[in-house]
Amino acid sequence: MITKLDEELRFLFEQPQICSNCIGHGFCCQRSACNCHPADFDNDIRKMEKALETGKYAIDFTRNTPNAFIWKGKYLTLSVEHILHTAEEALYMRPRNKDRPVVDIIHAESDGFEGPCIFWSYEKGCELAYEERPMFGRHMLPSENPMMCDSFYNITERNGMIKRVIEGWKPYTIDLFRLAQKYFDKNWRLYQNLSIKL
Repeated sequence: MITKLDEELRFLFEQPQICSNCIGHGFCCQRSACNCHPADFDNDIRKMEKALETGKYAIDFTRNTPNAFIWKGKYLTLSVEHILHTAEEALYMRPRNKDRPVVDIIHAESDGFEGPCIFWSYEKGCELAYEERPMFGRHMLPSENPMMCDSFYNITERNGMIKRVIEGWKPYTIDLFRLAQKYFDKNWRLYQNLSIKL
């Protein structure tokens, strides 16, 4: 969904010449997929599930503390109660990263470098038209220095993007957890190694 911010600042956000010059060095799509906002799915959980069904979108977790993971018998699992009652964490959706599972809530091996995004390639950059991109991807401010690209929200407010991700997705916690259980790949190596189940 195109926002007023898109209409006013699209000329700053959409600078393909900068992105094409940067290929191979960036800390955006090449590092990990951008985050969605519920408005990208018209705030409709059915549209969110349809996106997951394509295999091109994922459920992730902000994981600011280890407290959301609890032991249940011999396995670790997510505590929905903890997520619901903390302001710092949320389940959310984003495009899937290549070679990662649809439910992608653990990043122990990656140091944040788990991409590239499934929609990104060296040849074309993002295959999605500007209007189809997730909100937090559309609102990236490119820079000639690839180390300086950042979210518009982080530039206007400290940790502003993650705050908006959490605020937007918090009301969908129960629904996203249900979908995470449905699409959870218990056979994925990292989940097996860490004894994680949903």
